[in-house]
Amino acid sequence: MKVSALVSAYFAEEYLHGRIANLLGQTPEPEVVVICQEGSKEHEIALQYKALVLTTSHIPTIGEAWNFGIIHAMGDYIVIANSDDRFFEGGIKALSDVLDNNADVGYVFSDQHLTIKGITERRFDHGRIGRGGKVENIKGLLAERYFCGSCPMWRRSLHVHYGYFNEGYIVASDYEWALRLANGGVNFYYLPESVGLYPIRDNSLEHHNQELCRVESREIRNAL
Repeated sequence: MKVSALVSAYFAEEYLHGRIANLLGQTPEPEVVVICQEGSKEHEIALQYKALVLTTSHIPTIGEAWNFGIIHAMGDYIVIANSDDRFFEGGIKALSDVLDNNADVGYVFSDQHLTIKGITERRFDHGRIGRGGKVENIKGLLAERYFCGSCPMWRRSLHVHYGYFNEGYIVASDYEWALRLANGGVNFYYLPESVGLYPIRDNSLEHHNQELCRVESREIRNAL
């Protein structure tokens, strides 16, 4: 199994059918790992599909949910697959090809198309990061802000040396993980193409907690 896709499925009933179907339509097909609450509607939906379904008795932080999935995942690579995001055809392959072809790269991220109030536009960071490839000064860049999008991919083996997500953060655990890797000398790769859609919703975890996101991000930068 090459890629395991982590789907944290809490308050995700509206999006989960489409999310899992989108992942199972990718070539090569990833291992779909759904983390959800025992007995929930999301649990019922996940059981209808070819997926590894992991359940909790409570609603965990996003980092706790991802860690639960990673511990049970079988793929060589891990990719985040938020319940309302969608990969374009070939999106997962584009990311995994980077890791296949660059043995010294541990973490890859890409552009995405953002959907904001029905309007879709491409998000990219050419001006800050460059035109693609290995990112120079990734530690310094991430010390300013998180820019790796919502669907980065990395080698599962990194968890052996660098540990797992910090479960204490409500919103910004992905930022803390990326900065920890960068500080540890892991090579990052920027793929300058859009691999999928990222809807901006006012009630999403990130955007519903903007002030908390800022507070956690400052704490992460100061700590690392």
